[in-house]
Amino acid sequence: MCGRDNVDVATRLSLGARMSISASTISAAAAALAAALAALNLYYSGRRERQRWVRETVVDLLVQYLEASFTASRGADRYRGPTSDDARAAAQHTIDGAHDVQDGVLTKLRLFTSGAMVDAAFALHAADHQYVNVVTATPACTDDELRRVREHLWQVRHQFVAAGKRVVGLPRRQSRVRVAQVSDHFRARHDLESGCPEQASSRHEA
Repeated sequence: MCGRDNVDVATRLSLGARMSISASTISAAAAALAAALAALNLYYSGRRERQRWVRETVVDLLVQYLEASFTASRGADRYRGPTSDDARAAAQHTIDGAHDVQDGVLTKLRLFTSGAMVDAAFALHAADHQYVNVVTATPACTDDELRRVREHLWQVRHQFVAAGKRVVGLPRRQSRVRVAQVSDHFRARHDLESGCPEQASSRHEA
């Protein structure tokens, strides 16, 4: 009897030891898994934050670039109208400042966006220069030349905005709708500031 009792006690101790080891192993594995999941969550959270920061930065750059385009064209329109030498000098200063803004933004766009976006930005920059050169030329350009260069500038602006929408990840259908809305808004504002309120009103109603 004593021998059997001793065997039972030894068996129980051995089983308890194995259960204790198993529980410790499971606990350690659970802790390791929790730490791994926490690390993954931290990694992906940081990645999402970086992506959001880059996206917001790109949006700000695109807005600055497009606004500089409108600033340059408005300066050219003021330069073309009947005005004084001082007013022309101020208009030229506005144009030069807008081009400087675009030059600075272009450098950042090369870092944060795709080659297609940079190409669209270069195309808009060239179209802005072309518009300014034609509008401020002496002798003054004809109405047909003005209409042609203005329509070309608007076409390139459409392409720039469309490329920007793709870069920030908007759906294609939403991109096309927003491109039209943004362009119509800026075109109407440009018409108002250029002395064409009837065209601005018709675009706004449309």
